[in-house]
Amino acid sequence: MELIANRKELVLIELLQKKQKTKENIAQTSLSKFYESTELTEQRTNEINRYLLIAFTCCNIPFSIIENPFFIEALKHLRPGYNPPSRKHLSGRLLDNEIVSVNLKVDIALKFCNNLTLGKYKFYDII
Repeated sequence: MELIANRKELVLIELLQKKQKTKENIAQTSLSKFYESTELTEQRTNEINRYLLIAFTCCNIPFSIIENPFFIEALKHLRPGYNPPSRKHLSGRLLDNEIVSVNLKVDIALKFCNNLTLGKYKFYDII
């Protein structure tokens, strides 16, 4: 009888230890950390539009590419919930807003600078 009682006690102790281990592991990563909703907030859409505009202007990509069906399909594969702006919106209001933002940053930087020199540099391609 004592062996059976001891075994039951051992089983109970093991079960309690397992429960304690699982309680310690409660900080388990949830599935939502790996999954992004297909619906985008307005803030996230504006952020994507801004970075898209920067890429287009810095890489000298024509704004008409934004309406190319293959480009739209590529964007949809990257982010299904994203609807790209039209070329007129991209080259109009979005570009104007970015120009204003850059000009403000330049003005602020110039206010804190002393002894500036303006010059013209020539760049030559070495072939």
